Amino acid sequence: MIKKNKKRKQLTNKRKRFLIANAFLALFLFIGIGYSALDTNLNIFGNIQMKKYERNTLYNVLKNEASSGGLAREYTGEHQDSINSSHSKYKIYHWYANNDTDATAVLDKNNVIFANHCWQIIRTTDTGGVKMMYNGEAVNGKCLKNREAPPQYMRGDPYRYVYSDYYYFGKNYEYDRNSKTFSITGDLKYATWNDETAPDLIGRWICSQSGSKEGCDRIVYIIRYRDYRYAYVLFYGKDDRSDMYDTIGEESFKGGDYTNIVNTVHLGWKHNDNYPIISTSNSLSKYESDILKYNYSDLRTTYWYSDEIKYDSNTDKYSLVNPYKVSSASELLSLKGKYTLLSTTETDSDINAYYLTQINSASDSYYLRLSNGQKLEDINTNYTYGDSYTANSDGTYTINSGINFSRVDYYDYKDLLNSKYICKNPVNNKCEKIWKVDNAYNSSFSYKDSTTYIYSKKVSYANGKYTLDKASSITIDIDNVTSGLNYQGYYSCFNNTGTCENIEYINFISDKNIFYTELSNGEYYDIEKKNLKDSRVKKAVDLWFEHNLKNYSNYLEDTVFCNDRTVKSVSSSSIKYQTDLTDTNLKCPDIYDMFSVNNDKAKLDYPVGLLTLQEVNLLNNINIYKSNDDYYLLTPLYGNYMNEVGTSGIGQWGMSAESPTHIRPAISLKSTTKYTSGTGTMDDPYVVDTSN
Repeated sequence: MIKKNKKRKQLTNKRKRFLIANAFLALFLFIGIGYSALDTNLNIFGNIQMKKYERNTLYNVLKNEASSGGLAREYTGEHQDSINSSHSKYKIYHWYANNDTDATAVLDKNNVIFANHCWQIIRTTDTGGVKMMYNGEAVNGKCLKNREAPPQYMRGDPYRYVYSDYYYFGKNYEYDRNSKTFSITGDLKYATWNDETAPDLIGRWICSQSGSKEGCDRIVYIIRYRDYRYAYVLFYGKDDRSDMYDTIGEESFKGGDYTNIVNTVHLGWKHNDNYPIISTSNSLSKYESDILKYNYSDLRTTYWYSDEIKYDSNTDKYSLVNPYKVSSASELLSLKGKYTLLSTTETDSDINAYYLTQINSASDSYYLRLSNGQKLEDINTNYTYGDSYTANSDGTYTINSGINFSRVDYYDYKDLLNSKYICKNPVNNKCEKIWKVDNAYNSSFSYKDSTTYIYSKKVSYANGKYTLDKASSITIDIDNVTSGLNYQGYYSCFNNTGTCENIEYINFISDKNIFYTELSNGEYYDIEKKNLKDSRVKKAVDLWFEHNLKNYSNYLEDTVFCNDRTVKSVSSSSIKYQTDLTDTNLKCPDIYDMFSVNNDKAKLDYPVGLLTLQEVNLLNNINIYKSNDDYYLLTPLYGNYMNEVGTSGIGQWGMSAESPTHIRPAISLKSTTKYTSGTGTMDDPYVVDTSN
C-alpha cells in the first residue's frame, strides 16, 4: 500500500511538472509578440531553457556582418548620437570596403525600402538606430539603377516678377507619379500677387502656369516677397534626367552674399547673418596715399608760377599772385616750394592749386594739391618718427628720441622711415596712436596701427558707451602676436582706454591682421544667434520630408546630425574648418552644431539631415557612396565652401555654398524598427515594416 501511494505520488509530481511546463509554453506562445526575442526549449523533465534570438532589425544586419568578419566593422572612436549622452550605449557598426570589389559587394547588401523610397544603409547609431541615405525611388519593389527619377527640387531665381496674373495659392500639393504632374491643394486662394496679399501667401504653393491648379509640370514654394516679386524654391515634376535618381534635386546651400572670410554663424544647416567679419587690413592697416602727388604731366616752361596764391570764395577758384615763367629746363629745378595752376595763361584761375614739393626733372616732379580754399598749413601734416615709443599714463604715446618733419619735406625723409614708429600731428611730442611704417615710397607710405590695445572678455554698456573690464583685461601688441584663435571671444575698443561707442568682438588674428565683428547700441556677441535661420538646403529637405516622410516620423529616431563648424585654422583669406579630409571621428564637439529635434540650441523641425564627411569616410571607398551627381555633405570645408561627394570617385572637394548642387537626405530608423522581407540586394532590398 505504501509502495502504491509512493508510486502514485511520483507520477503526480511528474504530471505537475509536465502541466506546469506546458502552461509556460502555452503562455509564451500566447504572448509571443512580447517575447519575440526569445527562443524556448523544453526537455523531458519539464525544465525550460531559453536562448536569445536576434530580431529582424537592420541594426542586427550590420552587427552580424561585423561579427562574422564580413564587410562591416565596429566603430571604436568617440561618438554621441543623442543629445542625452546616457542614451548613447549601443555599439556602432558601419560598412567598410578594402577595395573596389568590396565596395561593389556592399552596394548589393545595404539596400532598403522605407516609405516607398530606396535608401542605403551607412552605419548604425549608438542609440541602436540605423543611419541611411536617400537613394531614389523604388520601382516594383526594387532599387535598381533604372528606377524612375523623383520630383526634383531646384534652385529658383532669387526673385520672380508677378503683376496682375491670378494664381491658385494652396497650403499643400499632390503629385501624380504616373503623369509626373502636380495639383495644388489645401485651403486654396485664387488671387493676384501684390504687396497687400503677399504676407498671407508666404509658405504656399502655386503652379508655375498662371491660373492652373492641376496638371502642373512644375510648382513653386514661396519663401519671401519684395515689391510685387517673390523668392521661391522650384519643384519640377517632369524630369527626363533619370541619372538623378539618387537625389531630390539641387539647391544652393545658403542664399545671400558671401565674402571669402565667412563667420561661423553664417555657414551652416541653420545660420545667421547678423555678424559679418571685418578685417583690419581695411581699417587698422592704412596706406598714407596723400603724402605727395606725382605730377604725370611734365612741368613746362610755358606754365606760369608764383611764390603766392590767393583764393576767391565767390568763384571758388585760386589764382597766382605776381605770376612769372622760367625759360629753361634747368630753371624748372629751382621751382621747389612754388605754386602753379599748370596753366599757360597768366591770368587764369582754377579750383585747384599745386604746391611743388620736389622736382627731380621736368618729368619727375611731386606736389601737394590745394582745393576748397585750403591753405598750405591746412594740409601740411607734421610727423615724428623713431625706433621705439613709450605708452603714457594718460593714454597717449611718445616717440622716443623722435625726429620731426612735415609733409612738404616728406621726400627728403622717405628713405629713413622704413620699420620706424611714427606719430601724426603730435602735440608736445605726444599722440593718441602709434603707427609702424611698412614701406615708404616716393609719394606715400604704408603703415599699420602698432598701438598696444586693451582686450577683455568682460564688457559693460551704459550711457551710449561700452567699457571694458580692466581688471580682467589683457593687452596686445599687434606686431608681436601669432596667427590663430587665441583671442577669440575678446572685446576691444581698439584703443588703450577701454571705452568706446562701437566695440569690436575678436574672431581671430591672422598675419597680424585682426578679424572682428563690430557691435553697437549695447549689443553683445550672442552665440545663441548662431542658428536662427534655415539654410536653403535645409528648407528644401524639410519641404521634401513633409510630403514624403512626415507620416512615417514614428519610425525615425531623433539622432544628431553634426554640422561641425569648429575652426581648425585661419589665414588672411579664409577660415578653414577641415584640415584632415580623411577624418572619421563621429564626435560632434559643439552643442550648437549638434542638430537634433530635441536640441534647443540647434533645433531641427524634422529628424532629417545630411551625411557628414566623417560618416562617408568610415566606408573607406567612395564607390559605396558616390552618386551620379555631386551632392552636399553637412561638413563645411573652408570659407563658404562645403564638403561634397563628386561623381569621379576621387574623393571630397569643396563646393561653394552659393553654387547649386544636389541633395541626398539622411535619416535614422529607430532601434525597434524591423524589416519584413529582403536580403539587402538591389533586386531584393530589405523592406521596413511600417504596418504599425
